[in-house]
Order: sequence, then structure tokens, then C-alpha cells
Amino acid sequence: MYAASPGYQQYLPQEPVVMPYAGASPVPSNMPMPVRSSTGQSVSYSQGTPSWTGMVQVPGTVTTSINGLNGLSKGVSKGAVPGAPVLDDGTAAVFLQQYFQLIKAHCDTTLINKPEAVRQLNGKLFPLIVEAFQRHDKDGDGVLGKSEASIFFSLFVSERLGFVDAARGLATQFSGESEKAAAQVLLYQRHKDVVDRKAFEVFDSNEDGYLQLHEAVAAMSIGSDKNEALLKAFGLRPDDGEADDSYWADHYA
Repeated sequence: MYAASPGYQQYLPQEPVVMPYAGASPVPSNMPMPVRSSTGQSVSYSQGTPSWTGMVQVPGTVTTSINGLNGLSKGVSKGAVPGAPVLDDGTAAVFLQQYFQLIKAHCDTTLINKPEAVRQLNGKLFPLIVEAFQRHDKDGDGVLGKSEASIFFSLFVSERLGFVDAARGLATQFSGESEKAAAQVLLYQRHKDVVDRKAFEVFDSNEDGYLQLHEAVAAMSIGSDKNEALLKAFGLRPDDGEADDSYWADHYA
């Protein structure tokens, strides 16, 4: 079971979102929770919410079966930290796909700057992040080794799981212009390899190639400082307000 440490709140969005993970109820689907291959048991959590025993499903979408995504980690796009052996059994892809579906659905229907809506969104994202992380954490110690972290991040930025659609939705929210957002995402895709490498550095706070659970949660929680830094690394929120090829040359040379 994953239990929050006393200092864990420092990694959660503080302003204007308060306690983003508390009180958000999951939307159950009929698909059973995949089990961890290492223990054969489903994982439950104590983060001020009930135990999560069912997948979160976005209304109006089709949840892809685990078998349908099994082996996706073998076909991920060129990621930020290439060359690592494939360790994931494919089940983590389901949770990351659900993660991106929720973000896209939120961006399609709700303004990203509404604190209560973001709190509810993060409450649904939290168990998906933890489940995806733990399916790469073969030792169960809350830390991904270099190979595990590489695979986790490569799967995270894989276009096959919905990263690009979610990124486009977030960029549209921030810019208010769908055409501008599409251009930002296109630039990201053009410079994907080098940008992904820089984005991985946002996850890896200690710059040692290892990834801790709190780092992943902080980076993947909408509205956190670490998530803002991640979006800037992807070029979705460039510091100068505009993104073109010179932005990538200046920031990632």
C-alpha cells in the first residue's frame, strides 16, 4: 500500500489549488483492475481517498483493454532516454492512456484555471499516476532505476497513448487559440528527441537518472510548479510567449 509521507504535501499544487487529491471520487468502469505481475495483487492507496479498486473511465470514451495495449512499451516512439531494455509488461500503458484521456476531456469542457475543477481532475489523475509508476517499480521501493525511469518516461511521451492530444488541449487552454496550440505541438513533434531529453530533466530532480514516486506525481499533477516547468520544457508554455524554431535553438542548443 502506498501511504503519503508527512512531508508529501510539499509536492502537491498549493496555490490556488488546495488539497487537490482529497475528496475526488473515481468513475468506475467494468474493466477489472490489472494486477501487479510481481505480487499478483491489486494496489490500494491511503491518500485521504477511498481505496481505488476500479479503473477511471472518461465518459463518452472507450477504455482499451489491457490485452489491446499489451506490449505497447515495445513500440514507443524514440524517447528522451533511449537504449533501455523493455521491462514493462504493458499494463502501465492502460493507466497512462486513461491519464491523457482525462486531461483531454477536461480541456474540452472546462477551463483549466478553475481551482475546484483542477482539484477534482488531479484527484482522478493521482491513482493513475501511482498505478503506472508502480508497474515499472519492480522492486516496489518507490524509486525507478535508470532503465525503469527511461521506460516510464518513454511511455509517457509516446504519441500512441494520447500525449499529443492532451498536450494540444492544454496548449489551447493556455493560449486561447487552437491554431497557435496546434503550431506549438507541431514544433514539439519536429524537435521531439531533444525536447524529450530536456523534459526528462524536470522529472529527474536529482539529475541522477532515477525517478521517485513523488517526483512523478508532482510533474504530472496539473497546476503544480513542476508541471508548469514540464510544460515549458515541452514548449507548450514558452517563456517568451511565442514558440518557433528559434525557441528550440535558443533553449536546447
